[in-house]
Amino acid sequence: MSYELIIKPESTVLPKGAVKVSEDTPINEGQHVKIGVKSGPATEIFWAVVVEQSAFDENRFLVCIDQDLQLTKFHGLSDKDELVVERKHIVAVM
Repeated sequence: MSYELIIKPESTVLPKGAVKVSEDTPINEGQHVKIGVKSGPATEIFWAVVVEQSAFDENRFLVCIDQDLQLTKFHGLSDKDELVVERKHIVAVM
């Protein structure tokens, strides 16, 4: 199974305290970020925890999925999986 990270996925539902990310929004280890993936007909948007910021690129982050996913059969991702994302893939942070 494969997936593609979505650039700034559309998300109209953000909890109180979440901030939409721009190029100068701080993103720190331990914060939750909202990202999305697409695989064939399936698109899923979810929360992940920032585990580490790249030492070489301040706009690249290792994140750990922190949510039960509904479309695992399409993209192969599950809760607690880690993946690398860039700032352009993050819609919100809290």
